[in-house]
This record gives sequence, structure tokens and C-alpha cells, in this order.
Amino acid sequence: MFYGGYVGQVLSVDLTAGQVRIEPLNPEYARKYVGGTGLATRYLHDRITPATLPTDPENPLIFMTDPSRGTRSITSGRHHPDARRILSGSRVDFGRAH
Repeated sequence: MFYGGYVGQVLSVDLTAGQVRIEPLNPEYARKYVGGTGLATRYLHDRITPATLPTDPENPLIFMTDPSRGTRSITSGRHHPDARRILSGSRVDFGRAH
């Protein structure tokens, strides 16, 4: 399968239920959404609805790395936290507001 530099797995941790599971990375997403920010946004979109409030237990906090992780690339140590913003309800990448 094509993962474009990704490991091919997503770790999902449900703190409410106390469950941890390893999910396969969607290869279509790996091709279509470039970098950790793009993937984090797509996974956030898949896991919430317009009615999901920022304080709801169903609102995930997503940490995503990009395919350069573990290389000597200048930004290879970065990760991309993503969630729904509390004040506005919009999506936020904690490094840059969108």
C-alpha cells in the first residue's frame, strides 16, 4: 500500500472509555491530504459533526505527524495538534488559527 512516508497506522485513544486501538491509515487520505495538518483536518472532519461542541467528549484532540518525521528534514520533528476551538467552534491547528 502507498503511505507516502507515513507509517501506515493511526493510534486512537478514547480517554472516556479507557480504550486504545490501532487503526490503519486511510491510503486515500495519505495521497490526497498533504502533511500532518491536512491529515489531522481530515480525521477531525470525519470524527465530528456540526453539532459537536468543543467541550463534548466526542470532540477529539488529534496529534498528527507528517511524512518527514524521523528524517533529517528541517521540520521533521513537528507534530500537528488539531481540535475544534472552544470560543468560536471553528477548527484550530494549535500552531496557526484557521
